[in-house]
Amino acid sequence: GWKQVGRQSRSSSNVVLKLSAFICCSPRSLIDVIMSNNEPETKKLRSCEADLKVVLGGGASEDDVRWYNSAILASKSCYIDTMLATPMKESQERQVTFPEITPELWDNMLKFVQDPKAARKMTMADALAVLPMYDKYQFNEGKELCEDVMEEYFKETIEKEKKIPPDVDAMVEGTALAFEANLSRALLAGSNYIRMRLCQKSVPYGRTMFTEEHMRRLVPLLLHLNEGHRMMAVHQRFPYAPDEIQKPDFPQRHVRECTEWIANHTLHGFIDHIELSDTHGKPDGTYTKVSPHCSDYVRDDGEMNWGGIEVNIVIKKTEDGWAIVRETIPTFDEDGDEEEGSRVTSVCWLHPSSKNLPLPPMEGWRAIDKACYERHTPKIEYKLRKYGEMMGI
Repeated sequence: GWKQVGRQSRSSSNVVLKLSAFICCSPRSLIDVIMSNNEPETKKLRSCEADLKVVLGGGASEDDVRWYNSAILASKSCYIDTMLATPMKESQERQVTFPEITPELWDNMLKFVQDPKAARKMTMADALAVLPMYDKYQFNEGKELCEDVMEEYFKETIEKEKKIPPDVDAMVEGTALAFEANLSRALLAGSNYIRMRLCQKSVPYGRTMFTEEHMRRLVPLLLHLNEGHRMMAVHQRFPYAPDEIQKPDFPQRHVRECTEWIANHTLHGFIDHIELSDTHGKPDGTYTKVSPHCSDYVRDDGEMNWGGIEVNIVIKKTEDGWAIVRETIPTFDEDGDEEEGSRVTSVCWLHPSSKNLPLPPMEGWRAIDKACYERHTPKIEYKLRKYGEMMGI
């Protein structure tokens, strides 16, 4: 007698354990789990009540319908739990409808919160697919799982970027979703990467890597990150102010400016230096670009005397167009900082129709300074780099 009771006790315990993991059931009020008569009694599961009908997508066929134990499914979703706990149509009819969720997506959503093995194998693509519905229908356990996967993905992307090109689509969509779902850890990791790249003018990993669609998707996040108290050092700030980000043409303008910068920078990379001539004075000579990220060309021979004052001659782009200017030599204070007002710039020659040109025009200069009226009109000649010496972007 005691042996029989022991067998029944172990069998009942096993049934309870299997019921807790047995969520999805076929559309019958009682589901018989049929076992072979030769199997041990401890493996037999008698029944599971499927009292909740879930209709997915259009609900046009049996493939769009799932049956579940309401208590177990409600434990996964606060949204479903609330609907079934209140006097609503769903609780009375014991039916819940999700028209925007396909059967395939729903099955994946349940798989990741039900099966620990599947959860461990969740990829970034899986997280991006299920997170919006996890967030909307309050599958909190699923949201936490997505956050773990996304945070790890963001950190690995930053660490391995130089060896493995990043998936920009995944980085942008993941960070945007993390912001919308309020996943703080994933948002911090993803937004750090987005901010770092938008603050850099470099190729291939810089602000040029983002498309119009990327920037459109990031607008709410950029406004959030652009708040003054969230910004760090000046050099880390976004190149756009909040009012610019909110403009409808912001995504297009961003891409256009990036495209122009790449084109201009590439063009400058072909030029080794420029030769200024025909000024009939000391400004004539060789001019070299100040740096890869600056369009100014400075005289190689350094300072020169102009009217008894030591000055630098610079060919630079101004608000009025390309100009040949002279700058007085600045003075510095004890801390090594340039003293305010010590650098005075005067335009010698200006090309009035060159505002949109990436390089200083070769001819057509007009004298602005009186001291240049009697001099001849300057001419510029480009000297190209040798093959294999092009400046990298």
